[in-house]
Amino acid sequence: MAKGALVRLVPKPGAEEELLARLIDVAGDVRGEPGNLLTVVMRDPRQPGDVILFEVFADEAAIEAHNAAPHSLAKGPFVHALLDRPMDVQRFETIDL
Repeated sequence: MAKGALVRLVPKPGAEEELLARLIDVAGDVRGEPGNLLTVVMRDPRQPGDVILFEVFADEAAIEAHNAAPHSLAKGPFVHALLDRPMDVQRFETIDL
């Protein structure tokens, strides 16, 4: 059963565009990971500064590999430094994928 997350990232004031650019870069890396089925960067029209990541992985092992990937470890601190608050992560399991 595939697993994934819907992640909301709220940037610090003035960091909106840099956060978006960094997340688009990171998403390109994640899409190339074994076990990544889908990664999409989105904006919430109700909260235009917020960025949403929608990620789906083949299984829990793929998520663990993603978290330990060199690009995640190298780029993650730069993304976190742009956030106004911790990421809001909603985990899920797919039903029909």
